[in-house]
Formats: sequence, structure tokens, C-alpha cells
Amino acid sequence: MNRDLWWWSIIIVVLISLGAGIIIDANIQNKQFADCKQARIRAFPPEFFSWEGMLKLNSAGLYQPKCL
Repeated sequence: MNRDLWWWSIIIVVLISLGAGIIIDANIQNKQFADCKQARIRAFPPEFFSWEGMLKLNSAGLYQPKCL
């Protein structure tokens, strides 16, 4: 095989792999963003508006979504 053809083949394979990786990562990020958006849109119980309730929810890890 010609040496130039060999290098161009390697470059094309690497570029296609990088493009596929970027597309897959973008899809994963979009899914995480949608999940976070759903986690932020929820009804607020009265505990959100008192100091004791905020401390209780925060210690349980429920005061705000983990993805913020």
C-alpha cells in the first residue's frame, strides 16, 4: 500500500471516531440536562419556606437536585 494512502486512512478513521465520540457525549449531556430540568420542576411543600424544614430537607439531600 502507498504510504500516503495509509496515513490518510488513519486520519479519516481517527476523525470519524472523534466525531462519533462527540455525538455520543452530546446525547448523554442532553439526557442529563433533561433529567435535571425535570428534577427542578416540582411542587414546593411548606417545608421549603421554614428554616427547620430547609435544614431537614438539606440534611436528607432533598432540598435541591444534585445536578445543579
